[in-house]
Amino acid sequence: MALQAKDIVEIQMDALEHQGLGLAVNDLIKDLCKVMDIQGIFRKYLSNVKGFSIAVGTLSNPAFSEFLTNREFDFSNIDGKKEHYLIKSTGEEGRQLIIAGSDTRGAIYGIYDFSRSALGVNPLYLWTGHRAAAIESLDFSSISMTDGPHTFSYRGWFINDEDLLLGWTGKFDTNFQNNAFTKHAGYADALEPVMETALRLKQNLLIPCSLLDILDPSDEDLVRRVADRGLLITQHHIEPLGVFPKRVLRYWQERGDTEPLSYTKNPEKYEEVWRLYAGRWARYDNVVWQLGLRGMGDKPVWADDPYAPETDSGRGQLIAGAIAKQLEVITEAVGHNNFASTATLWMEGMELLKGGHLSFPQETMIIHADFGPTQMLGDSFYEVKREPGRQYGLYYHVAFWSDGPHQVQGTLPHKIHYNLQAAVQHGNTGYLVVNVTNVREMLLGTQYTAALGWNFELNQPEQFMQHWAAEHYGQEGCAGAVRAYQAYFAAFHSLDNTGYDGRMLLMDGMCRRLIIKLTAILQGQPFTKDEIQNKTLLAFDQATDFVAYYRKATEEALPKWDVALNVAYQALQGIEKERREFFTTNLLVQLSLIRGLYRAVHQLSNAAESVLAGFKKEEGHVRGPILEAAAELQQAAIIRLHAERGKWKGWYDGDVLLNLPDLIRQINECAGNN
Repeated sequence: MALQAKDIVEIQMDALEHQGLGLAVNDLIKDLCKVMDIQGIFRKYLSNVKGFSIAVGTLSNPAFSEFLTNREFDFSNIDGKKEHYLIKSTGEEGRQLIIAGSDTRGAIYGIYDFSRSALGVNPLYLWTGHRAAAIESLDFSSISMTDGPHTFSYRGWFINDEDLLLGWTGKFDTNFQNNAFTKHAGYADALEPVMETALRLKQNLLIPCSLLDILDPSDEDLVRRVADRGLLITQHHIEPLGVFPKRVLRYWQERGDTEPLSYTKNPEKYEEVWRLYAGRWARYDNVVWQLGLRGMGDKPVWADDPYAPETDSGRGQLIAGAIAKQLEVITEAVGHNNFASTATLWMEGMELLKGGHLSFPQETMIIHADFGPTQMLGDSFYEVKREPGRQYGLYYHVAFWSDGPHQVQGTLPHKIHYNLQAAVQHGNTGYLVVNVTNVREMLLGTQYTAALGWNFELNQPEQFMQHWAAEHYGQEGCAGAVRAYQAYFAAFHSLDNTGYDGRMLLMDGMCRRLIIKLTAILQGQPFTKDEIQNKTLLAFDQATDFVAYYRKATEEALPKWDVALNVAYQALQGIEKERREFFTTNLLVQLSLIRGLYRAVHQLSNAAESVLAGFKKEEGHVRGPILEAAAELQQAAIIRLHAERGKWKGWYDGDVLLNLPDLIRQINECAGNN
């Protein structure tokens, strides 16, 4: 017998299970209603049911284990494992479906795998708008699924530089540096779909925002929500123990201490604040603690500490000493030493480790990182020696501000696979956290890294891309969509091909820098090399060389963007209407934006060449290209409105990083249009 549409099904879960499992059950009830118009009745106890029912639980719960044993349900193949699940029918005529997890997240993953595999619910449905096709009947007796993580242990996302998510869910300080200190209460509304999607994609770890301050009630609410969902939480690599160094400075300034902050000279000032924050974080048992010692921003500690050592060995000892003290502080706060900790080697940390100047406690997992502007692992990753018995992980970017992808995706699936394969081969499988910025623009890379993190061997890039396109655009639109994404990724100009074709691509954040630099040249300012992580972008001695390079680079790339737009337009015609909205927002809008940025850079380069040759920017043949550049970005801003329909209204209200309106303003001012 099969469950029929519009039937009633009872879903049972013991009341002592984690509330995150109950939230997943509520999602299952909604999925059943949407797909089969079924009324799900949620019972928080386990009992015998004559009709169709679904029993959900964890083997770590004695009541559920006894429930299964009494039904002679064999769960031995997941017993004692982490995050595994088993889905199978039992009872008279297979009317009862069991979703058993070895632990809470295992059961949660089982629920969402059932929704995806049996009901056809897309794990990205909250972002794509696609509804699963209606099902008239479902035979429980034919369902048998079991799985667990195969590759990475910790798997999660870093919601970083989240300007669009903040603006979409409420008003906030448009000076993003100020806003980083305080999230508005509405940000929790953005976090809910992020967490549900993360669990549907079998993630277990989240950094819910940039620079979270757990002493702020609205920020602590985010921590509580992550815990309630059954996810682990960790901290930004520049905020060890959840403390951004600027908050240490502010803490003492509020107490009348205006001395320069220095861990070298006054470690007790840091340690007092560490204890304050660790005590609050210790309320939660789902924390993976971040250790380290960084500067006031995303830079080395010695950039801001006037008393810091000048030698590599001295700097390594300073950081190692701080980490040892942090472990003491955490142990004191939680009351034991059985906690997880990581140290992310971003920028200077990797070089110190490679040189033998930095050491870590054996129980702390070392996290290597890619280089954000390239999304490639550097030489140090391959050269540094691994210690036997130590766990290693990876921090990876599919988004990176300001010299990488932000409002347009740019990390190719092949590049993702290449770098994660290196991580697997070198044993960095303890941890995989991916920077996904505002999530929505990076859904392809976000889903692919999640799939690789769960089971690397089953997710080759070509096959994944075919499956992804079919799942989101249907079988009829699949082939055209794949060609469109291929043409899109092939159109980016490559700034560096060293060791890998397309190592560094010219992304949207880089285009913003170029536009600002070109308008400065047009205003008569001298060309300077800014102090940025991406040294390649401005690696020129003369303004003439800088301008000539980007004029030619964009001249060569623009025909490729035109081809990509044509291929995408043709693909759109083959996609059923109900699925076109996602193709429009995920590809066409982004393609139009990056094409507009390239065209603006090209027009400004033409104008700058004329100015450097001695012409005035007010002359018609110079001012014309400047106005064309503004028009290109204005057109991109208009096209971008297609991504602000329905629930996405106001999506770009928080655009303070790429800041398209500001770029248009600067270009118009350059042209004399005040």
